[in-house]
Amino acid sequence: MGVNNLTIIGNLGSDPETREMASGTKVAKLRVAVNEWRNNEKKTTWFDAVAFNGRAEYILKTCQKGSKVYLEGPWSYEQMDLNTSKWEMIINKVIVLEGRKENAD
Repeated sequence: MGVNNLTIIGNLGSDPETREMASGTKVAKLRVAVNEWRNNEKKTTWFDAVAFNGRAEYILKTCQKGSKVYLEGPWSYEQMDLNTSKWEMIINKVIVLEGRKENAD
């Protein structure tokens, strides 16, 4: 038996990307920056994550570039072609820690 679960807290590097699959499934793609300090130097690690249906809708309503989020879910590996592959987190749990900021007009 194995465990494939990743937990991250970070900030969105851009607004969530959205699309709808032919089946009607809503998809939100995120790029999340996780910052940590090592020897007085800031190190940023970037994670790609994807949410579907209700989680995707929730993210699209509550998040924008800079939003701080807690994400949980398994890693998924995809071989794109002979020389390209990617790792992506499938979001099973999302908590928005700092969400959308309203424009101050």
